[in-house]
Amino acid sequence: MISTGRKPRNAGFTLTELIVVIAMISVLMTIATPYYLDWLRNAKYREGAQAVTALLREARSRAIAEHREYRVVFNAAPDSPQAPSTMQLQGGNLSYNSSSWPIMETPVTLSENLDIRYRSSCTLNVAAQSVLFLPSGAASATAAIEASSPDLGGICIIDGDSAIAALNDRKKYLVEMVSPTTGAFKVRKWNASSTSFQ
Repeated sequence: MISTGRKPRNAGFTLTELIVVIAMISVLMTIATPYYLDWLRNAKYREGAQAVTALLREARSRAIAEHREYRVVFNAAPDSPQAPSTMQLQGGNLSYNSSSWPIMETPVTLSENLDIRYRSSCTLNVAAQSVLFLPSGAASATAAIEASSPDLGGICIIDGDSAIAALNDRKKYLVEMVSPTTGAFKVRKWNASSTSFQ
């Protein structure tokens, strides 16, 4: 066998290569972490808006399928983590003008640090507001939820942290009643730069 004078290299990485890779991973993590945390916070707000929308759709579907009134009752919490905002599905005993409203499911509690307010201004915080669905699929809402110029009607999902002084910094999503005739709702996201729901 002819010797070339070189030692055979062992398989593996050198210490320098490992330090370079660890440094690159550290830089990437430093850059990505704020975006990931922001994504997690926004996921919580999206989840709250989706929970509201899902319960409204279920109420509408049941009203049509069972040919009786259904309503979703919203209880906006005060600015306190000890009393979270809740919503519950109630079924009427008649097709119209129900006199009895038994609770159909366990009340849904919004995630920690999420609150419900009403209209696009997100300033109304009154308890026990509701959206009623008729067997035709049409919807009506209590006065606090209905549109009142210049406000859009709907249920506003806000950050429950009352330490945030500016309400515009707390607004996140609006579940807006688009058409009372069809009972359709639309989810709009708050755009801080234009200070409106998009």
